[in-house]
Formats: sequence, C-alpha cells, structure tokens
Amino acid sequence: MENPTQLWTRPFYQPSAQRSFLFWVVWLDKPDAELFIDPKRHGFPPGDSAGLDLDVIEDAEWLGSFLQGPIANMAHFSLEPLGQCPRAVLIRGHFPDSADLRALQTGMAFLKVYADLGALAAIDLVATRWWQPAEIQALAPDRPFDPHEHLSVVSERSEEHFCNTRGLAKFARPELFVRKVPVDRIQEVADGLWTFAKEMANGKLLLNHPQLKLWPDDTDQDNPAHGIAPSMFRNASLEFSP
Repeated sequence: MENPTQLWTRPFYQPSAQRSFLFWVVWLDKPDAELFIDPKRHGFPPGDSAGLDLDVIEDAEWLGSFLQGPIANMAHFSLEPLGQCPRAVLIRGHFPDSADLRALQTGMAFLKVYADLGALAAIDLVATRWWQPAEIQALAPDRPFDPHEHLSVVSERSEEHFCNTRGLAKFARPELFVRKVPVDRIQEVADGLWTFAKEMANGKLLLNHPQLKLWPDDTDQDNPAHGIAPSMFRNASLEFSP
C-alpha cells in the first residue's frame, strides 16, 4: 500500500554550513523487543532512510539525572515511573543543513514505533520537551510539519526576565534570546521570538537582521562570548533587541 506521508520541507530554505542536531531519550524497559515499523502507521517519510542512530543505554545514574532539577520541572506529568526503568533508547544524529526535514520526521516516526512497544515516556533533549506515549500516538502519521511540536519559547522569571527559544538546533539554526525583558513586555517579546523561530524552522537564516546579534557556539565553553552561562544553548545564538 502506498505511503500517504509527505516529506516535510522548508519553504523559505536558505542554505548554511551549519549542521542540525537531533536527540531523543525514550524510556523503554524492553531492550530486546523487536521493532515493528509500519511506514504508513508511524509516519515515516518516503524515500531513503535518514541515518539516525538508535542505541540502547542501561545507565541508571545518567537517566536519573533527567528526573530531577530544571529538566524534570518542565514535565507536565509524573516522572516517578521512569525511576524504576534503568533502560532507554537514544535516537540521535547530526545532519547537514537541508531544504527538507527528513531526519526530524524520521525521529518523530521512531517515537511512535517505541510508543507502540510500550515506552513509558520520551524527552526531546534539544527542545527540552517531554512526551507521554498517548501524546505521541495521537499524532497523525500524515500530518504536515508543525513548529509547535519541535520548538518552544520560555521566559525565566528572574530579575532580568530572560526569554529564549529551545529547539532551533534541530533546524541548523542558532537559538534566540532577549535579556532584561520588562515584565509588561514578556508576552510581546515572546511572540516576537516565536515569529522569528518559525521562520528559521522553515529555512530562513535572518543573520543580517538589524535587531539580531550573532553569538558563537557556546558548547563546552566555560566563559562563552554572550556572558550568560556555560553551555547555555549548546549552539550558536542570536540576541534579539526588541
């Protein structure tokens, strides 16, 4: 039967030398379970495989690090059952910047495969987004690309009201941020970042935008040029001056 799923593409694509980074962790206490892949049911794009790495990990300490602290606080459901599951599958890969989103679409399809196998939960580490199995299974396999699945804008309620995006590394694009956002402008600034983020996910570069300043990749940098925090984005970043 013909696969009705259409390959996700980027209508405003501008090429760059950057690489996209994808990384999901799927808690699954069935490391030897045989994968059953149905392209139509799970939403795999037509054509060649994307080349994602699938690895089983059994490291209770490493997996437990996600179940406490800021990352755990972003979950909208209880993570307690994950503490009893010392195994997970890592879905990950680096890919050249591209006019299509084959690797991202394939990764989301694998999430549906593992949800069918009984996965307990998954986290998109690049976007810091948690997924419950029911949410994954509810995604239509032939749905069009929706940036809301892959990106977010967050505001840290501190004296500086720092606002930033999460997830743009999946699109080979720098993250966006704004410092010292006035309380009464948080929503306005967040909306502006979201507009930029959607355009970049769909392929735009925006590197010459007059309100955006490019900062270099801060991965493993103790004193990154932007001066915010070590490895804040694990990516290059664009500072927005609204």
